[in-house]
Amino acid sequence: MQRFLDSRLSLRQLRAIAAIDQCGSLSRAAVSLGMTQSALSKSLHEAETILQTRVFDRSARGVVRSMHGDGPVRAAKSILATLRRLEDELDRSMAGSTDTVTIGALPSAALGLLPRFLTTIVESVPGLQVRVIEGLTNDLLVQLSSGEIDLMLGRIYRGPEEDRFVMERLYNEPLALVARPGHPLFTDASTSVLDFEAVLPTYSQRFGPEIEAFAEELGLRPSGLVRAGSVGFLCEILQSSDMITVLPALMVAGELQRGSLKAMPIQAEQASRPAGLVWFADRSRTRGAERLAAFLRNSIEELVLEGTVIGPLT
Repeated sequence: MQRFLDSRLSLRQLRAIAAIDQCGSLSRAAVSLGMTQSALSKSLHEAETILQTRVFDRSARGVVRSMHGDGPVRAAKSILATLRRLEDELDRSMAGSTDTVTIGALPSAALGLLPRFLTTIVESVPGLQVRVIEGLTNDLLVQLSSGEIDLMLGRIYRGPEEDRFVMERLYNEPLALVARPGHPLFTDASTSVLDFEAVLPTYSQRFGPEIEAFAEELGLRPSGLVRAGSVGFLCEILQSSDMITVLPALMVAGELQRGSLKAMPIQAEQASRPAGLVWFADRSRTRGAERLAAFLRNSIEELVLEGTVIGPLT
């Protein structure tokens, strides 16, 4: 079946598909593109006619990808990302020497590594402009596949999609028991972690079950009333109560360094939690991505030697 997509599909239609998938509704997508909803619906209808398949299923709650929608959405985002990279390359060649790179970071890396590292990048890697997108593993892998991000930093998990990516393991991301500095666990030797309720983060996908399993192994008593949907909320709860938590020390590196929270040693043996860089296997690496990766490797190596919030691979 000949669809002649290369000559019939327009950028306007590709932008419509990408925006609808990103926003989850026609009305929000129309606002993001600066067009009317009727014009957006027309673009989508034209695209689906050319593709000869329905890309999205509509409902009162919004729109979701249809059973045949993954391919068109992935292609639309990949084409648009390629054009954005071309625009950056042209700007760079006309302006002189600036490289632009977009990195996706898992929450622990976004909170514990990048703020520390990127404050020195101007002096260490001149002419490099870095954009950071924080997200969860599955979401970032999709964006890495489509070219929306150049590389990814954070916890590395094994999975069925592993063959599509290059996993560059650089450090170990241990879990820590964390509480406020004046907590009875630090001042009263007769207490134990079993005496206090634990407030656990509610991250889904792969991180959540990992935390739940380790908390159960330690015998913690998860709170039946409080769950933390953000690190900021979690830190506030810990600082104002005797609750404790278990999470990667890296995720609260700033609070640990400032002394507003304190980590306690974990006696139980931990499984290795490798982390590092992830690349899409079938795409060449840009100069900017390679420069950023070299900077991150050196910075991570120095932090591993400090032995504070990350450790060597085991």
